[in-house]
Amino acid sequence: MFDLTEPRPIELEGTTTSAPFAADAAADLAVLGALFKGGVRQLCFDPSGALLVLSGRGVRRLDPATLAETDRWLPTVHVRALHACGERLWVLADGAVYLAAFGDALGEPLARVPQLHHHRASAAGDRLALAVKDGAVVIDASTGESRAFKFDEAWFEALFSKSEPSLAMLSPSGRSVAVASCHIGYTVVWDVDSGAQRFAREHCDSTALLDDDRIIHADRGSASLRGVNDDAWSRLPANDHFVDVRRRGDRLLAADADGGFALFDVADFAAPLRELASIQSGYGRVSGTVCAALSDAHAATYSGMAGVLRITDLATGDTVEAADWSGGGEVLCLSRDARRASVFREWGDGRLECVDLDDGSLFEVTGGGEDITVSGITGDGQHALIARGSILRARKLHVVPFGGSEPTAEHTIKSCAHELINFADDSFAISTYTLSSAGFVGLYSAASPRALAKLKHAKDEPWRIAVGHDADEVIVAWKSATVLYDMSKKRPKAVDTWELRAQAVALGPAGHVAIAAAGELIVRTPAGGEQRLQLGAREGFGSLRLAFSRDGGLLFVGATDGVLEVRRAADGELLRELPLHAGGFTDVQRCGEGIATMGDDGVVLFVGVAAEGAA
Repeated sequence: MFDLTEPRPIELEGTTTSAPFAADAAADLAVLGALFKGGVRQLCFDPSGALLVLSGRGVRRLDPATLAETDRWLPTVHVRALHACGERLWVLADGAVYLAAFGDALGEPLARVPQLHHHRASAAGDRLALAVKDGAVVIDASTGESRAFKFDEAWFEALFSKSEPSLAMLSPSGRSVAVASCHIGYTVVWDVDSGAQRFAREHCDSTALLDDDRIIHADRGSASLRGVNDDAWSRLPANDHFVDVRRRGDRLLAADADGGFALFDVADFAAPLRELASIQSGYGRVSGTVCAALSDAHAATYSGMAGVLRITDLATGDTVEAADWSGGGEVLCLSRDARRASVFREWGDGRLECVDLDDGSLFEVTGGGEDITVSGITGDGQHALIARGSILRARKLHVVPFGGSEPTAEHTIKSCAHELINFADDSFAISTYTLSSAGFVGLYSAASPRALAKLKHAKDEPWRIAVGHDADEVIVAWKSATVLYDMSKKRPKAVDTWELRAQAVALGPAGHVAIAAAGELIVRTPAGGEQRLQLGAREGFGSLRLAFSRDGGLLFVGATDGVLEVRRAADGELLRELPLHAGGFTDVQRCGEGIATMGDDGVVLFVGVAAEGAA
């Protein structure tokens, strides 16, 4: 029923274990280890020919011959994009552009650009083109000057639409700049020096300004080449339109949305010079991530569908590839002893990666052609759990022994699965919902399909659930209220209720409760009573997550911008901020003495205090 592959090597940097620490040790907290490399947001080659990979919150430098990591750069800002500029690099952050060599301190921004569409910029020579709200900005590194190029807003007003630039493109000479708005399919080309508009066309979703006279765009689902001056066009030999295009000298590397890559001669597009090996797999929530980079000697290609990064030697055709470059993290679940983990990445035809953190072995459980909608692991780490089927029909849980080949049990839950977390021993808790919004939280054993207990709240739907460190308490964020339950007796009992809809909840040792709702943080501890604090505004769009340290002295808040806030639980005071992930958090939970986090970038990090004498 399941496609359970042989164990494959994974990248586990550092350690997953932390030394014990108290609330006054917040300054000593650090990232002790990392599991998986994370998804690739961008590729580019530096002046030396090394491959730079923008992944997570940092930049990795790889040897193009082996794809081995040779260096890593963690700037103080969240790097959104990188582009080469002579011996230095353009570094794009939120609202600011820097110019620095790899590994150097960034210093002051070269330019500040509000409403910067950082992910779709391009560079040529000393110039950088950025897409902004109403057009493009071109920055010249040699002079430090910036120049704006704006859309004709009257054109958009006539269509009752708004200008939403999606890509800024510089020609290789740097003399022409183009901006495409894929929202309605509109492309404009300007002369950079004079500011004159050279080309404007509707129904033109462009991806590259090939030179000062030719532009590549999508035309009815395939790639076309169009003349900037005469508007003549010809269809390119591609089954799908290009989503990423990179030019180097007379060669052009094009990537299509299906993970196919081809090398062209820019003077003759009759046929590709070389079809590079495609990187394809089943579709999931992160399947659209495709990017490429081109140097004089190598072509680098990446597809998020498979999490595979590949580099090709252009002279010999030899290729080297590396796996585990997957993003789109969905669910992290740890056993109660924190020695086994399950990581769920994709939705459609997804996969559950089961990792033994002691020996580094990994097994994958797939949906067998069906979607996986939710997954988890039992408290003792002996069984993996998945719900298969569409999001409206995932009403059966399959129980798979850790490292086994077939499910040993199938539980029918009669409602749609929403969230799975571990409970004591071989048990787990699952929240469910129905189309009428009613749902329940059920406690189950892996060995029996009969529920150990069920929690309901009127005809409400459970949103988030958390279990106390000793499994004596459960808190449920229902759609209309948040309820704390005592699980120490045979029959669960509601002991407290907050009339609010929580974004995130967490429990620690007995008496430790944390609730985040509408920008407010509610913290209850035996020592400090109940505190209500205002959470600071964050620019990110990720999810909020909460977790207590083992002794309950610290509360960890995974903010929406990927920064982990470390707070004293007794009074909520912010002690420290740790920037960890690109994007938001998908999970923050206790991992032994430390904390484990997973972000939208697909990286799992272990935070704690290094043991005395550890390297």
